[in-house]
Amino acid sequence: MKELCGMEQQESINITAAMEALCPLLNNPRRTIHQAEAFTSGIILLLLLQLILGSFRRQSASFLVQAGTWVTYTVSFPAIAYTLGLMQSSPVKNVMYPIWAVSLLMAAGCTNAVKVYELNDNRQWKRGLFNSLQYGTYASLICWLLFPYSMSIKGYLGPAVLSQAYFAHILSPAYVVTLLGSFVLNTGLMGKELACVLVELGYFRARRVAKFMKNLPADDGDGFDPARMKGYKYPVHIFGVGGELTIDQIWLCEGRLLSSGTVHSKELKDLCLAKSMYQLLKRRYYGMSFAEEHLDETRDFVFRGLLRTEGDYERAFRIVEMELGFCHDYFFTKHAIIFELETLFFFLFLVRIALIATCVSFVVKGTLSVKTLSPIIEVHSKKTDGIITLLVLAIFLLVEILQTAFYLASDWCKVSVTCRYVKTSWYQRNAFIEKLIGYISRFTILGYWKNNIGQYSIIPHITAADSSRDSRTVNRLQTVKRAIARSLIACDGPPTNGEGSFRRSGVLGEFSWALQGQSQAEVMLIWHIATEYCNMTPPTGDGEYLNGTTENEHDTNFNRNVSVSLSRYCAYLMNCAPELLPGYFGDTKLAMADVRREAKEVLRSWGVSSCRNIYQVMNGLQDQEEDGSIFLRGVKLGKQLEDKPSSAARWKILADFWAEKILYIAPSDNAKGHMELLAKGGELLTHIWVLLTHAGILKINREEDNNTVPRRQPSSQEDV
Repeated sequence: MKELCGMEQQESINITAAMEALCPLLNNPRRTIHQAEAFTSGIILLLLLQLILGSFRRQSASFLVQAGTWVTYTVSFPAIAYTLGLMQSSPVKNVMYPIWAVSLLMAAGCTNAVKVYELNDNRQWKRGLFNSLQYGTYASLICWLLFPYSMSIKGYLGPAVLSQAYFAHILSPAYVVTLLGSFVLNTGLMGKELACVLVELGYFRARRVAKFMKNLPADDGDGFDPARMKGYKYPVHIFGVGGELTIDQIWLCEGRLLSSGTVHSKELKDLCLAKSMYQLLKRRYYGMSFAEEHLDETRDFVFRGLLRTEGDYERAFRIVEMELGFCHDYFFTKHAIIFELETLFFFLFLVRIALIATCVSFVVKGTLSVKTLSPIIEVHSKKTDGIITLLVLAIFLLVEILQTAFYLASDWCKVSVTCRYVKTSWYQRNAFIEKLIGYISRFTILGYWKNNIGQYSIIPHITAADSSRDSRTVNRLQTVKRAIARSLIACDGPPTNGEGSFRRSGVLGEFSWALQGQSQAEVMLIWHIATEYCNMTPPTGDGEYLNGTTENEHDTNFNRNVSVSLSRYCAYLMNCAPELLPGYFGDTKLAMADVRREAKEVLRSWGVSSCRNIYQVMNGLQDQEEDGSIFLRGVKLGKQLEDKPSSAARWKILADFWAEKILYIAPSDNAKGHMELLAKGGELLTHIWVLLTHAGILKINREEDNNTVPRRQPSSQEDV
């Protein structure tokens, strides 16, 4: 009896506590509505911001773009879970909840421009799938508020199924909102996870490409022509069961769109070539071998095709830019999965647009109503709720339209319509189809990569302002690309540690000491310090070079800009992206820190307070033994270059060295590191790495090269 009384007392206490908890909701029920409105509006605005910033992410390494994308990507998920939980668990209900829940589902699926923030996020697809099911469950429970509880399951199966009442029921807010939610769930959340799975299981697609390349037939006697892609069966697109479309088929297509020889037709061919190169490059990310690595046609593809002359450097790097654009989209966006399911994507887009428009009409007409079996505190909608809901739906609609427009303007869509054109002979005979494809192919919104080259100097007081000032007067990136192309053509094969350029100039004996017995980081630091020293050296001579030849002022300025730009770019890589360079990145950063500290100490001991007297201090340092510090060896090298007969001579030597040096350090197996940086504006070194990969230069035995550099210093006459 006592136990029963105790239970009744405890039950009374619980009811009292429950009433106390519900009291704030009863007194101010709109507080919950305001919270849900604020979170929903903020999240959907973050979605729009994510679409805008994410679309420009590969073009910029700015803090605003990168941090903004990170915030929209990371903050949204906990906010979405909280808001859905708030609307589902709270006894306070509002007729706008289901529409807000569907909007949150879209935000949880991210935009097409951002499916993951970092490369490793692709591996979290299982956790993402669980979260998707959680979001879907919450949204389903919220959408259930609109279902009329008077409808029974028996009614769905009876004769009334085909009645007019049934069709009216199908067009009711309950079904429209639920249907929109299911479409958003499948194309948003599930599309995001499918895109991640595509990357994680992309190994099998890459293995198919590797097998295809390995089984290519040998030269049939007609030979390979890289200028016309004759004999090159690089796969542009791999169909599920229909085989492969190769690049030579694109080049041999007789349709007017591709055979006209116009600039537009060449651009389409180059775009398809970039797509085929992307298919081949993915093998490096998945750790597969290049069966065509040592073939002559692979080497000729770059040296006789993309870079037949130095003037072809713009086209070669443009194709590489497009190829890396495909890589970026494959790893960080949904464009790759849309490309695979393109027809379904556009169909679902049209359905979503129609359903969103219908939901807008429901809000405007005020036909939404809460109908549920559970007791609730229903808060009737006000005009403000309708305005906010319309704003949410408007942003929802805007995001859908922008995403579709961005895809239509993407390289993926252009390749898709070109492949359909080549595979369907009827398209090639239809003038309207050709004009339509031509219009789509010319439709462009976004660019590719940041149009600059990172700059950093180890010497104190050489400021970033100095680098940006030079960038305004000289197109650094184009100048550097031309010099790199010139050096690669001169090498006509694997580049060397700089000794190749010295041997061609006849100065190997003078400067071999600055290459031998040192790590690549130490070599670059020595030559970086020497380059900065020469950049402060007053001009000398009349342009006379080594063998009686002369260079005009334009050539000297070209070589100077190449030398300084590449020198500071290598210092920038050692400081900001050492994982892309040869050797252990920790040793590189340590060497960088030691040289920077020594430079500051030396200059501080002389009372240097500005860049005006740095040259005098460095010039006054006494020559050290060969085992001196890196900084002093760099100063010694700078003085040796200063002794050249003219400024033209020293800048020619430095430009040739740096152009070959950047080629020498580019080959590596760190494909993941290169792909990771694609979402941060990309790096010029990645573009060089890709170009060398397609030339069959995947690795360089740098240890062997260090051992073969002569330790004695033969006279320059011996080399000449």
